[in-house]
Amino acid sequence: MPTQNKDKKLKPFIIEGHRGTGLFEAHNSLSSFERAIKMGLDYVELDTWLTADGVVIVIHGVEGKVK
Repeated sequence: MPTQNKDKKLKPFIIEGHRGTGLFEAHNSLSSFERAIKMGLDYVELDTWLTADGVVIVIHGVEGKVK
């Protein structure tokens, strides 16, 4: 259980956005992450992949394959 900081109130739970705000914007998109910030979400979950040439990308993938 999280400890209470004397300067902050303890939140009853943490709100995480699935791939940003996947219900409202395209998953893993900048607009989805920006909306998550505007909505005050605590965290966002995103999908990262490493391309064959070593570049990290943010895109939805399934079972080891890019969708």
